[in-house]
Amino acid sequence: MNVEEFKRLYDLEKSNAFPLNTENKVVVSVTLSRLNKLGLGTQVILPYNLNIDYLVVHYPPENFGFNLGLDFDPTKIYLILGLLSSIPARNKDLIVEDHFIPINAEALNSYMKDYNLYLDYLRYAGVIERDRESEFVEGKSRRYRWTEQYIQSNFVRVDIPKFIPANEVQRAKILEQIRNDIEKNLANYPQYITHWYKENKLRFDFNTASHFALALRNYKLANPDKWDWNRDKNTPKSPYNQYAAIISNLDSIVDGDYKLQIDDHVHRLHSVLTNMQKEFRNFLTYDGQEMVSIDIKNSQPYLSCILFNTEFWSENSTLDLNLNELPQNIIESIRFTPPRANAISIITALNRLFERLEGHEFDRYKSIVSSGAMYETIMQWIKDEEGETIKRDDAKTIIFKLFFSPNRTNPEDENLWLMLYFKDKFPQVVELFKIIKKQYQGLDEKKQHGRLACLLQSIESEIILHRYCERIWNEKNHQVPIFTIHDSIATTIENKDYVKRVMEEELTRAIGVTPRLSEEYWKTEALQEKYPNLLASQSSSNRADLERVRAELERL
Repeated sequence: MNVEEFKRLYDLEKSNAFPLNTENKVVVSVTLSRLNKLGLGTQVILPYNLNIDYLVVHYPPENFGFNLGLDFDPTKIYLILGLLSSIPARNKDLIVEDHFIPINAEALNSYMKDYNLYLDYLRYAGVIERDRESEFVEGKSRRYRWTEQYIQSNFVRVDIPKFIPANEVQRAKILEQIRNDIEKNLANYPQYITHWYKENKLRFDFNTASHFALALRNYKLANPDKWDWNRDKNTPKSPYNQYAAIISNLDSIVDGDYKLQIDDHVHRLHSVLTNMQKEFRNFLTYDGQEMVSIDIKNSQPYLSCILFNTEFWSENSTLDLNLNELPQNIIESIRFTPPRANAISIITALNRLFERLEGHEFDRYKSIVSSGAMYETIMQWIKDEEGETIKRDDAKTIIFKLFFSPNRTNPEDENLWLMLYFKDKFPQVVELFKIIKKQYQGLDEKKQHGRLACLLQSIESEIILHRYCERIWNEKNHQVPIFTIHDSIATTIENKDYVKRVMEEELTRAIGVTPRLSEEYWKTEALQEKYPNLLASQSSSNRADLERVRAELERL
């Protein structure tokens, strides 16, 4: 049976497949519309040497549990394989050393009930493989990765095949529903957050950026000591997955699909910009103008300064920013009343801590973080007092562990001595953090030690999204473009000084301590300094590779 015969047997009504509206670039089908929440649209990012039509002919679906042509939907093959790029593109913390990507079974099941048949089919056909050693991770997820012949390939954008439905009225209704779904997400957010994305004036040279992505992947594969580190999973990040993810994110910018989402946990704004490797922001301009990012130095230690003010925790607080101003789920987690009669709540424990403290240690801590030199100070202390030289990343790691790790210590942790050193310097600060991270029975919340991180990130979101952005929007009459990247704001160079002043004023007002801000200019010269040979390596051979890929895709 050849490909055309197979397609003729394909049941269009049952598959819910609809054609691509090329003018508006809407989603192909109902299935695609739903799966768009996982990062998929009318195109997917796949290895250039993958030929799905070839698979269907040489691995007939009826031999792998499908009924001939009736229950097999080729669209689902594209959707599932696209997840291996779109999932890490949406969440870079899922990128780990062994190249596997978790695909959430519960989420996938809500979109396609027969997903397991397709995953098994792709495994039998030698396209993907499943992690057998840890069958379930990330909740109800199994982990998958490309097999060797595909993971080593260049990754390119592939259009999901177009099929013509018989019912044009049904088609029109579906497309209208899809358009509404896409717009609804943006309509839920304030205009001062979404406007500059809707303007769709971010630009970059896709060819140059994608060539650099491939060169950077190969450079890291040849230099394992240069792999990025995943702090969340405590493991290096796979250059293969980073490469596929960045191609997916770059492609989304080309389409003007910035994948904006404010999560319902810590209320951060996530987008293509927040999820992409920071090196690639150097390719971006806005409306032809160069851009600069303004960051808060040692931001998490800085933001934690507000926690040392007893008024922050009060139900009747008059502070400009206090616990009552934060989202309800954050408030409930902090104000939780333990069911056991002798258990002490977080608020009670904090009040007792404040009652017996004079506050001098907090003042010293705030002075250091206000200078923006927390990590450098720790390095200098250890060098002067212990005669040891540590890297800045080591100093940063212990701070992150104190903020984000469980209260119990691991005696085998090689950085334990550094954490004990910090505790000796700031015992009251560490005690306050431990109170907030305390584990309580009866509280339905996973990883309660993350309470401190969630609290700080929600404080960050409140200030940056709803104070910076709204003020700039109103004061400058909607004329200053800004893009938030968690604790930083990017704007055009001509607006840098104004945006920086607003950031400093709003942070000082909210936190009570003056911040130290830094500037990072987005320009390819920065890449040339860090990777002197990679941009230059985009030679005619790389461009020839791209042309070969395009020719192959056209042939397919």
